[in-house]
Amino acid sequence: MTDLPTKTIRVLHDDGSVWHLSGKAVAWFRADRLVGQSSTAGEKMDTTVEEEMRRALNDDDILLKWTRQELSWGDLREHATLVAEERPPRQMSTATCAVITDEQTNAHYE
Repeated sequence: MTDLPTKTIRVLHDDGSVWHLSGKAVAWFRADRLVGQSSTAGEKMDTTVEEEMRRALNDDDILLKWTRQELSWGDLREHATLVAEERPPRQMSTATCAVITDEQTNAHYE
């Protein structure tokens, strides 16, 4: 997939744990689900997946909606990095999520 935007989603769970989550992972899960629901035989799947990923990565609202409402922590855990206080989150719907810049990705959160 060519030159997809890089985004990081900072997830602050109600237990105080802070995680950084790959925006590309969220965009891929979304694209995979949408393409799987609407695909037909012979369709160029890679192009459709890439288009859907690009759409999500260029719209923070889409990324945040899918992070909080459409995906579970089980889907996302392997794509997340713990930043502060290790406790497993319970539900994504109770998390506070924000798309952050590359500079903020390297900052320490307490």
